[in-house]
Amino acid sequence: RVDVEQALAAVHRAESAAVQHDWVRAWSASLCAEYVAVRPLLPGQDTLPWLDGWRRRLDDTREKALETYAAACLGLGGTELAGAERAARRLIDHNPLRETAYGMLMQTLAARGQVREPLRVYEQACTVLRTELGIPPGPALARLHMRLLGGRESLAGGE
Repeated sequence: RVDVEQALAAVHRAESAAVQHDWVRAWSASLCAEYVAVRPLLPGQDTLPWLDGWRRRLDDTREKALETYAAACLGLGGTELAGAERAARRLIDHNPLRETAYGMLMQTLAARGQVREPLRVYEQACTVLRTELGIPPGPALARLHMRLLGGRESLAGGE
């Protein structure tokens, strides 16, 4: 077995399961993909130019795995919300331009009953995107923000 192939297959299984809202299957497959993708590919072999493409592919696989893991944890709810928060934060740290990571974090914090923190995360996303790319967040993140703003009264017991 080749680790790269294992990670690619696992992230495919995770994403497929997430689309079907099969959160248990998405959870386990995304963890498998992330565990493999986070490991360095042939460390110390920097003179092999063909490795760069595979390393980028593994890095992309890791991001997809973290995102799918966060979605699965959010879908499972309850005690898994902490895992969703950790995964979303790791994804933001790894790729601060990935809007879906901010959205996952906002949804997770709201599900945990926090009111102000998801709005702070949105402001963080706005700042990063404006500074780095000169653009506002995309429509999906803006809609989530508006939905959370509209639900503040119903979340008033949190935070």
